[in-house]
Amino acid sequence: MSRRYLTAKRQAEAAIDAMGIEAVHLRPGLVYGPGRAVPAAVVATLRGLASLPLVGRWGSSARALPVEVVARAAVRAALTPGLRGFLDPWMIEKMGAPAAAEAERDEHQREAEQAARRLAAQAAAA
Repeated sequence: MSRRYLTAKRQAEAAIDAMGIEAVHLRPGLVYGPGRAVPAAVVATLRGLASLPLVGRWGSSARALPVEVVARAAVRAALTPGLRGFLDPWMIEKMGAPAAAEAERDEHQREAEQAARRLAAQAAAA
């Protein structure tokens, strides 16, 4: 990423925050997917760096994430009430993991089933 892009992104984030808009800013770092492949050696190197405790936050931003993970994280972030601030690559990866999406779907399914049981009980009592 160019320095100009990062500067413009940070300025846009600051402007949104200054307006008092509840916002989540995604900072995914390197994103790859169909049409934008990253060589396996680069991905392996970045993951290795990210796992080193001495690298710290830089290592987190060096993660290479699949576009599908970033997209799932963006949707979940937009639909999570009260979530604000910045999501770094580690948080994006965690929020966008398929298992997290499946767990959320399961939770919504359980809530829907509970609501249906409550409605059925109310109808039976009436």
